[in-house]
Amino acid sequence: MKPVELIQSMLKNSCRPGGIVYDPFAGSGSTLIAAHGLRMKALIVELDPKYADMICRRFQEYTGTLPELDGQPHDFTKDNP
Repeated sequence: MKPVELIQSMLKNSCRPGGIVYDPFAGSGSTLIAAHGLRMKALIVELDPKYADMICRRFQEYTGTLPELDGQPHDFTKDNP
């Protein structure tokens, strides 16, 4: 897992405020969380369902925002890891 603060530092130096960030290998979701913290939009791709669920849990824990599943808010912290 990459530290969110490290990703935020890189985004501040390489992206416009309010810009869009693309991460084709989302992994643990650090880029998504970092972009959200900087009020940037993020488009991430993760093919492994286990990692995708982990990204949703991490995002929820960091931001307090419920991600959506099938268009509805879903509490991923209550799912089995």
